Amino acid sequence: MMDSAGAVAGSLSAFLLLWWLGSSEASFRTVFALSLIPGVIAMIILVVFVADAPFSPAPSKRFRPSALPRAFYLLVIFQSLFSLVAMNYSFVILKASESAISLIMIPLAYTLYNLCISVFAIPIGKAADRLGKATLLSIIYAAFGLTALLLMLDTPFAAWIAFGVYGFFAGGFNSLAKAIISDTAPKELKATAYGVYYTSVGFATLLSLAIGGFLWDKFGSFWLFAFASTGASLLAAALFWRRNSFNFDTEISQKSATLKE
Repeated sequence: MMDSAGAVAGSLSAFLLLWWLGSSEASFRTVFALSLIPGVIAMIILVVFVADAPFSPAPSKRFRPSALPRAFYLLVIFQSLFSLVAMNYSFVILKASESAISLIMIPLAYTLYNLCISVFAIPIGKAADRLGKATLLSIIYAAFGLTALLLMLDTPFAAWIAFGVYGFFAGGFNSLAKAIISDTAPKELKATAYGVYYTSVGFATLLSLAIGGFLWDKFGSFWLFAFASTGASLLAAALFWRRNSFNFDTEISQKSATLKE
């Protein structure tokens, strides 16, 4: 939540600077140069004032992906497929500029996006505890599908709403996945689980960027966002259908018992 609050301040500052300086190339260069200042300050704080908590290495622990439970791999499959069909936020910004949102207003739209991440972070957590994490993740998928659908309308009003919905999506996508990993992976295999998860999602995201660029250049932005909206909606429905597959504390206990033997 705090990192999103910082992103709100940063993007709002960029908008105010561009509003004051104008939207020339020199103005953008100035904004990028000034952004180096908080980055350097953050690096100094991290190096000088932050220290790792003491820990004892556990040489007996091994990388054992085969020992991870089925529900974990079901999450990896869903998240990887979603990352494959969902375009990167840079495509969202490009599409917004096509929808008559002027270049100088893009940082303000990005401010709205980050503000929604901060606003919805706690409500999403509460809703996940009440409805179930997998159920809420399916709603998050649907929110992305709605974002892509709104951007297909090519109107400024729809684009502004899309940035708000996109912020709601971003507020839950990664946090809910991490929570499900924590629930499904045995304690002894948490590092293995995160390694497998981010490797799979990372490759899917890389491929998604290539697919997105190809679809945009070959067929136009409309078909890229139509592909993303359709794919996200189908995955939302499929995840909601399989939501009960993540309720399996018994399997986790069995895996943990096997690892201790």
